[in-house]
Amino acid sequence: MLMAQNPFSGGPITGAVTSGNAKIYIRTTGPSVLKLEYGTDPTFNNRDTLLVATEAGYQNAIQISLNNLLPDSRYYYRFLQPDDQSIISDTFKFRTFPLDGTPSNIRLIVGSCNYNNGPGGGQGNPNFKNDLMFEAMVNFDPHLFIHLGDWGYPPSELGANHLADPVLAARSFDLRYNDPNMKEHILPNMAVDYIYDDDYNHNGTAGWTYPTVRTEPISGGGTRYVLEDKLHVPGLRDSCITAYFRHFPAYPQVDTSGIHHKIMIGNIEIFVVDTRSSKSPVNEAFKFNNLLNTYTWQPGPNRTTLGETQRNWLLDGLKNSNADWKILANSVVFNKKMGDLMPIVIAGQLLDRSLIDYATAIAYMWAGYPKDLNAVLNLVKNENIENLLVLSGDTHSSMMDDGKNAGLPELSSSGLSADDEGYLNYTIDSVIQLLNAPISVKQNLWNAGGSGIENANFSDTYGTVEFFGKDSVKLCVIDEFQQVLGCMNIRNTRAGSTPIRPSVQTSDEAFMLMYPNPSRDVLRVELKRSEEAIYRILNAEGREMYNPQKIEIGQQNVYVNITDLPAGVYIFSYESKSGSGSRKFVKK
Repeated sequence: MLMAQNPFSGGPITGAVTSGNAKIYIRTTGPSVLKLEYGTDPTFNNRDTLLVATEAGYQNAIQISLNNLLPDSRYYYRFLQPDDQSIISDTFKFRTFPLDGTPSNIRLIVGSCNYNNGPGGGQGNPNFKNDLMFEAMVNFDPHLFIHLGDWGYPPSELGANHLADPVLAARSFDLRYNDPNMKEHILPNMAVDYIYDDDYNHNGTAGWTYPTVRTEPISGGGTRYVLEDKLHVPGLRDSCITAYFRHFPAYPQVDTSGIHHKIMIGNIEIFVVDTRSSKSPVNEAFKFNNLLNTYTWQPGPNRTTLGETQRNWLLDGLKNSNADWKILANSVVFNKKMGDLMPIVIAGQLLDRSLIDYATAIAYMWAGYPKDLNAVLNLVKNENIENLLVLSGDTHSSMMDDGKNAGLPELSSSGLSADDEGYLNYTIDSVIQLLNAPISVKQNLWNAGGSGIENANFSDTYGTVEFFGKDSVKLCVIDEFQQVLGCMNIRNTRAGSTPIRPSVQTSDEAFMLMYPNPSRDVLRVELKRSEEAIYRILNAEGREMYNPQKIEIGQQNVYVNITDLPAGVYIFSYESKSGSGSRKFVKK
């Protein structure tokens, strides 16, 4: 409980954590002097203290460095008024990392795309509030939450060029930190790393340009799709980079070309790359055929999503890394097989000109920048780089591939709170069927499953990554009702790895998948086992709403008509000889 008025307009937020250091960012409503207490004792009987001051010349923002911390320890901190010692913040906590190179049980949360900014001064749109899911993320007790972009969308409130104005730049980070899901659940309980996607200026932004698609009528009837790349206002790109390091507690800047950086967590080395700041124009590779009123795809040899400086940094880092596990984390999909869709949709323009929209969506992914994509994959092959994983976001969908399609094992986690979670994969399958192409999302893109992949589950989702020392890593996609949409276990391919028993077991593979959730009328339940069973529908107090229903052997799809249930939270309870389980669902 707060004992005095809260002076913060943004934060606190903890970042740049290592085995012995951390940063805390705060912004106050005016110039302030505050007292910080911190330590490993949650009662603060044993603590260190700092006096910190925010100044108007720096937009009343400050990044506080905590040094000489104990490794692999949980720290607590709070702020007080220095004159009367009144408490002016809740208690925040974070975990320092194990010493570099130390095999440990490490847990990460991964996600992107939480569009909570709305009316009311950025205090959040209540339609995007999701306490159930974000509290589950806290209960996973991660060492770090890696946010892979689209943390709110400040341009919708502040304008696309807001980062050119230092006052609005500070305000944009306030909007992120005041997202209710993040403010109430994530920021008080864990350290955060963040890489922006296109949530900092124009949609689809690419370095010094941003892409646009518009239509115009053509003589004789019909429509032409016009693809353009427009220039940002002068200096905007550099202002974006400056604002990030000023208002986010970031790891050290590698160079001035972007916001890419590196994280060491025990025996894990994470390369967080910036696929926006040095990106070649998205639409420049499309060439218009005036005769056919269609576009062809002709990416040039120098087309890049990383830029030469960052690409060299990444390749050198991967080549020289001694970590047992390596991660390439970025804001857009890496999967090389997304490129196989490009000729399909390009050819499909003769049937439907609007398919060029899908082509432009592929064009900003790694598959649209083959020089960089192939540079990474060729390095992995030629240098025999092992145990490299990819984390990505952006698509409002969460899905995984074991590397057969993607080129490397990839967990793409998006749709923390947006309007169209999971639609991407469902739509891709629909387009594939329309064009009669001999592929499918499950077989040819994301073989480990996810939202909208052979299901219509369009719930909010997040990703979990758990490392078991040198032995293995488990990656999962989980929806807002704690349904596991897919998991994959990857073992260390290096000789001599020593298995370490995990201290906490993650959830088992789901015995059922339930959607749509929430639902208004019919609830579909896909059972993972073919067996005789009984299911019941219970309310939150445990009272049966219908008579128990029997499931026959071989019946793996159950359809439950819930039209007459009052709006609220209910439980689908399942019992068989082999076990039992339950899932919550919401009746709208």
